[in-house]
Amino acid sequence: MRKYFNSPIVLLAVALVAHLWLIQTGLHGIGTPMGDVPYAYEPWLNQMINSGKLLGVNIDWVYPFPALLPIWLSAFINPMEFTTGWMTLITAVDLVALWFISRIRIDAAWFWLCYLVLLGPISISRMDSFSVAIALFGVYELVRRKLNSSTALFTISAAMKIWPIALLLPAISASKFRLRIILATAITGVSLLVVGLMLGGNASLFSFLSYQSNRGIQIESPIASWWIWSGELGLSNAGIYYDNLMMTFQVAGDGIPLVSSLIGYAMFIALGITVWLSWRAALAGAKFQAILPIASLTAVLDLIVFNKVGSPQFATWLAVPIVLGILYGSANWKLPMFSVIALGVTTYLIYPVFYDYILDAQTWALAILLLRNLGYIALLVWANRELIRLRSNSLEVE
Repeated sequence: MRKYFNSPIVLLAVALVAHLWLIQTGLHGIGTPMGDVPYAYEPWLNQMINSGKLLGVNIDWVYPFPALLPIWLSAFINPMEFTTGWMTLITAVDLVALWFISRIRIDAAWFWLCYLVLLGPISISRMDSFSVAIALFGVYELVRRKLNSSTALFTISAAMKIWPIALLLPAISASKFRLRIILATAITGVSLLVVGLMLGGNASLFSFLSYQSNRGIQIESPIASWWIWSGELGLSNAGIYYDNLMMTFQVAGDGIPLVSSLIGYAMFIALGITVWLSWRAALAGAKFQAILPIASLTAVLDLIVFNKVGSPQFATWLAVPIVLGILYGSANWKLPMFSVIALGVTTYLIYPVFYDYILDAQTWALAILLLRNLGYIALLVWANRELIRLRSNSLEVE
């Protein structure tokens, strides 16, 4: 049995079946977990075709313009059926990423595949799916000590969805080659900006910043729990409404505009603390390979916990630091690994399995959502403690 587990061919065969199952479940199972593909990404494609303009380039958009890449590639693969093109593309990208990861440690590839399945169809039906795969290519290059290429891949991934800064910032603070990482990040970022300008870009290249800052508090976010439960317990008139512009459910209630404007600052402070702790651990003599997995996990959780958006696909980000930790052989890594798996399963139950019950404010369904969010917070506390302990242990060794 073990020889089959160690076979990359078996891994890829299982991965193909798993992706076909995810596609079948997403298209014909509970709810519409793949709804973003036909109801958001494809209409955006048609808007660009009809207007002759590019979203995020010369039309305001919620994402940075490099996020157009999977949309246009999906249309190229199957011009007649966009959803089929998307599913074909993400399946191919994931299989290639799994193959590369398995060349270093096949158990890391198996973890990611299992996590994709347990998280459900959202793991392959969001823009985040591609940003995670690209980030994992960056992890592969990083473990092979290809610093420039790994930094470029992290930067490209961050230009699609901002979360990979959770890899870049700790890498900069913990590495002896931080200037090299900063330079590679800057060169890649400027290169992408030049591409955007060559495509006819204007101020819309930065429109995603205002889109995100103007949105409310999404019901799945940890901070939303206050209003959800105060309304559920009859302590306030808080409720849930649908935001047509952002295409998501958000909470309504007293104090939301203020908290919505302030929580972004809390996120930056949390990231700053993570960067500082990473730098202190490196200064104390901790190895880069020991710091980066736990620091990047901490930073990813910073972005999730201190976020007014709580989209279920955010859970896909957690796979990257866990895979990195497996590849680096991080100590005490079983706890975060199984914790992330539990968070993934709970996220699948929240969306799409019990999502209608959450919208209907069924107490038991809201309790599952609260449990998942408390899990995020608990894992963040553990990660910060481990990052602090890493410095202390290094000082004791000296």
